[in-house]
Amino acid sequence: MVFFSILSSITKKLENGEIMAIKQSEQLNRKNNLMIATLFLGYIMIYIDKLGVGVALVPIAKEFSLSTTQTGWIMSSFFVGYTLMQIPMGLLNNKIGSRKILVFSILFVAIFMLLFGLGKGLIYFMLIRFLTGAIAHSGYPASSGKEISL
Repeated sequence: MVFFSILSSITKKLENGEIMAIKQSEQLNRKNNLMIATLFLGYIMIYIDKLGVGVALVPIAKEFSLSTTQTGWIMSSFFVGYTLMQIPMGLLNNKIGSRKILVFSILFVAIFMLLFGLGKGLIYFMLIRFLTGAIAHSGYPASSGKEISL
């Protein structure tokens, strides 16, 4: 009788352990699916931002009487910010975590897209594009690469 009670308690513990493993596996799958959706959203937003500004600069140049040199400065300021912040954002990515940087990057891409649309002059456009490259876009590649490898 004692043997059967011990056997049934061991069986229950094993079943509970298996159930816990299944629940943990389901939670991990949910987190992975959420991360894949976040990465997908991020790539969409980043490419809309890059493409949208290039297309929008034609009417912006006409409206604000900007020369081709000045529109080149606007486009170049993005890449200057992006280039300057690649290494610092990679270090920050290692320090505070790639998931936080991903969310931060996607949020700031959206904010800077909105702010670019509210622009009133050359310096403003250059500043917003610099900040977009430096803050929003520079953290995304390192974070997404790190998350995909996990």
